[in-house]
Amino acid sequence: MQYTIDWDINDGQFTTRIVSGYLEINNTRGQGQAGEVSHNADSLRETLANLHPTLPNFHRSQHYTESVDKKRLNFSIVDRQIESPNAYPKGVTNISGKHRVRWARGKEGAVLANFLTIELELDQRSHPLTAFVIFLDTLFSHDGIS
Repeated sequence: MQYTIDWDINDGQFTTRIVSGYLEINNTRGQGQAGEVSHNADSLRETLANLHPTLPNFHRSQHYTESVDKKRLNFSIVDRQIESPNAYPKGVTNISGKHRVRWARGKEGAVLANFLTIELELDQRSHPLTAFVIFLDTLFSHDGIS
């Protein structure tokens, strides 16, 4: 395996890390069924992705190309820092939200209704209930409110 790491720093604030290279394995044909490949470079894709773990508050994209003979896997793993001054919660790869307030006059006075909508994506390692916990934490957070 051979790889390089490149860093791009946008306006001195946000970083993009690019890990690119190739992995080559010894491969034989003819074992098992006629002409079948016994193993291939693509089977090591997860090992490559874990070589450099995803950084906190970065989005990851990956590109792989396997050679025709299945011996070589070219790869590019790009980690882009999320361009926000606010860190995402652990395990979250994307998050957005809306807060709406509605009021109406009623017999007892003003009636106030609040609506909070949060959309978030978790990384593959996070438990699905993590999204609910993050929502509740956001809902009941009182930071900066007196």
